[in-house]
Amino acid sequence: AAIAVVDGTGGKLAVPAGTYKLTQIVLSGSYYELETAAGVTFAQASGTTTNTAIISVTGNNIRIGDLKFTGNISTDTGESMHCIAIGSGCTNIAMGDLYGTNIRGDVLYVAGVAAAPCYGISFGVLSGSNVYRCLLALIGGEVSGKSVISAGTVGYRDIDVEPNSNAGQPCNLFVDYYKGGVFQVVSAGTALSNENVEFGTADMDQARVSNSTPTYSSGHGTTPIAMSISFCKRFKVGYLKMRDYNFVPLWCPTAALKSNIFIDHLDVSNCDITDATYNTIVYDGLGVNLLQIGKADITLYSTTKMCFRGDSSASAMAVVVDRAIISGGLLCAYS
Repeated sequence: AAIAVVDGTGGKLAVPAGTYKLTQIVLSGSYYELETAAGVTFAQASGTTTNTAIISVTGNNIRIGDLKFTGNISTDTGESMHCIAIGSGCTNIAMGDLYGTNIRGDVLYVAGVAAAPCYGISFGVLSGSNVYRCLLALIGGEVSGKSVISAGTVGYRDIDVEPNSNAGQPCNLFVDYYKGGVFQVVSAGTALSNENVEFGTADMDQARVSNSTPTYSSGHGTTPIAMSISFCKRFKVGYLKMRDYNFVPLWCPTAALKSNIFIDHLDVSNCDITDATYNTIVYDGLGVNLLQIGKADITLYSTTKMCFRGDSSASAMAVVVDRAIISGGLLCAYS
């Protein structure tokens, strides 16, 4: 009833400071703001029906203030009890800082499809701890954010960019600053590539990788891949820092549609520690067209390690590095 009062008016629905226990809020309609005082927390009531987001956005041209969320990760079921779920066809949704803890799903879930795309989705600082699935799950849409920061355990990926089918909306994502342990860009639709995924800075360390409690069944294990990139026309990072990964930190699997990867500054140290199969920092499994690096500072774990590897001449990955300082091993190998 309160939303009906401000719907279409450009007005504000004010939420005073405090913790509010609720089942779900549906933000429908358009042209209004959910204005939150400092410290507002939405706590999802126990016993809420499976796969119910705390906030479900179905409207357009809506602003949402800073919010904290608490869920019931231990007692909920399923994996879609998201903090905020933005449905297909939603446009111009501007959110402030979002923080979720004990969430049996994602902190932010965006689900545009080709027939009903999502555009103009933005957020401030997106963070969370003990999150069952992802901090950000982008199934389809154009999304931008100030930062994504892993503040504790995350069961699946910090960021998952993944259209669910060929009928999905290609993803466009820009995040100025990311601090975490694992993310991926992929597509379940083998004829659909994501268009552009870009980070200003990505600071990645295996020390930040840990499964949620309870654990997510498809979690990352003891040999997580820091960054898995496929089905992306343009993937770009300004400054990419990677530290202390047991396995290949930059993995490009076989993909029907190849990716182009651009890194202004690649800074890697002490990675691929326990892997005895690939022994490399960047691996191409027939998924990359071009890898272009402005500056590479790479300290390899041992003399058996290398910077770039492709296991088939059919991959034809072009590697362009303007400047490189490499110590401890080999430059590249193809077999």
